[in-house]
Amino acid sequence: MAWCAGLAWGQDTAEVSTKETAATFSAHVNIVTVPVVVRDRNSNPVSTLKKEDFLVFDNGKPQAIGRFTVEKNGVSARAPNPPAVTPPPDGAIPGEAAEKAPAIPDRFLAFIFDDLHLEFADLAQARKAVLPYLDPKNAGANTRIALFTTSGQNIVDFTNDLDKLRDDLNRIIPRHREFGSRGANCPPYISAYVADQILNKNNQSAIQAIITEEYACLGGPPPAIQPQQIEAEAQQVLSSSEMETHTTLGVLRNIVRRMSGMPGQRIAVLVSPGYLITTGFETELTEVINLAVRQNVVVNTLDARGLYTDATLDASRATYLSSVANTMQAFDRDDQLITGEVLGEIADGTGGTWFHNNNDLGEGFRRTTEAPEVYYVIAYSPGDLKNDGKFHKIKVALKDGKGFTIQARRGYYAPTKKTDEADQAKEDIESALFSRDEIHTIPVSVHTQFFKTTDTAAKLAVITHIDLAHLRLRKSEGRNSDDLVVVSALFDSNGNFVTANQETLQLRLKDEHLEARLKSGVTLKSDFDVKPGAYLVRLVVRDTEGQEIASTNGSVEIP
Repeated sequence: MAWCAGLAWGQDTAEVSTKETAATFSAHVNIVTVPVVVRDRNSNPVSTLKKEDFLVFDNGKPQAIGRFTVEKNGVSARAPNPPAVTPPPDGAIPGEAAEKAPAIPDRFLAFIFDDLHLEFADLAQARKAVLPYLDPKNAGANTRIALFTTSGQNIVDFTNDLDKLRDDLNRIIPRHREFGSRGANCPPYISAYVADQILNKNNQSAIQAIITEEYACLGGPPPAIQPQQIEAEAQQVLSSSEMETHTTLGVLRNIVRRMSGMPGQRIAVLVSPGYLITTGFETELTEVINLAVRQNVVVNTLDARGLYTDATLDASRATYLSSVANTMQAFDRDDQLITGEVLGEIADGTGGTWFHNNNDLGEGFRRTTEAPEVYYVIAYSPGDLKNDGKFHKIKVALKDGKGFTIQARRGYYAPTKKTDEADQAKEDIESALFSRDEIHTIPVSVHTQFFKTTDTAAKLAVITHIDLAHLRLRKSEGRNSDDLVVVSALFDSNGNFVTANQETLQLRLKDEHLEARLKSGVTLKSDFDVKPGAYLVRLVVRDTEGQEIASTNGSVEIP
């Protein structure tokens, strides 16, 4: 970011001063954030619960809830009646007032097709079912849609060009590697799940079943097949599977990071049959979920396999020898359940919806293209958290359950090193900046004015007024002190970040001037060199003493 800003009116720099600074305000560390969706007996969202209605347990130990908010359709319910906008002082900025509010996208929808794991038939059905959401009659004017794949092929970034999205959607094909064929007995098919059982679980029954299948495949007098040969085949399968899992998680992480720069409601829909999370990938999965939670990205998941079918009834699969049928069919059933369960973990962990065991993929996309109507965000700081990388199980309950069902993240992995406070602080302020939530714990308002310098260039002034009456000032050496980090940012008509200015406002107010300063507040001006066009203006203010974040939005269109 390029930092620049100035005061809109003269001030006593001994009491009020500004300086360019980075976002290094103090922040709590080791905060665990838990999105929670509560539904009644009829699956309707429950929106009336309060902080005191919830209980949170970390590895069975009750935790004190620190932060608590109610989110409705991506808009914070913390301040239902925001204060009126306060205009800047008369004559503060010469030039043309920018009062026209352009249509700025505030909803970003990413479809992620897991072509590394999808079978062709499932992918074809999913492509057909998603088409209505790429129709101009259904896509809202303020919505931008992106198309991603886990292979990195046929990607379309956020756009309102629906023709381009449909064209690239039809080009998506399965791109996974498979050793052996599911529909053939020779060579016997080894799934990633069975390979994991052989190599990581030392499951001797799996090894013997595959050896028996190998004998039948080769025919004639059975050669001496050694377990080491089966383990070598399994290693090929598992290595390929783990590479695809690593790629998939990396793509999800990058998509969440991409969406963190979108100013509004952020929904990702992962279309997948699920995949195997082996030992060593649990932490990587948790990191993706943590990132999505921090960046307010809801990841809904859709199991493209549809209605669960027992593997023994699937005609596309090979039949097993009667001597090993029970063993191999049990592996197939476990494979289907465990690989699908990762989709539930991702959705639960980010406050999303997991659509599965249902053939109506059209209904699935209807549910997964919407953010939860209402959800709660609970945050707590584990008092005895050690940097040992161990898994911590989270349980969220209600003091009075009332027959409600609760959907919440299932756990997290402890860090392996101490969290850096400066990095955590930066993440906090960036999370607020790349949101559309308006939070008025500190009353702030934003106003814009511009004048064009040429046909292709303009000067834009963002004027911020801050009400100081609500600050928790610290009394020290005869002064009333606080530091405010003020960030103003611009986003273009597609929701892409353009630029931002930041400064720190230092308050050192004398007692005799305090009342007047609190009454008048402070007005700042931040200047931008821009091209004509429509812009969203995002303002974030963070104070050091009270550790409160305030945010508000504005918009301007420069012809």
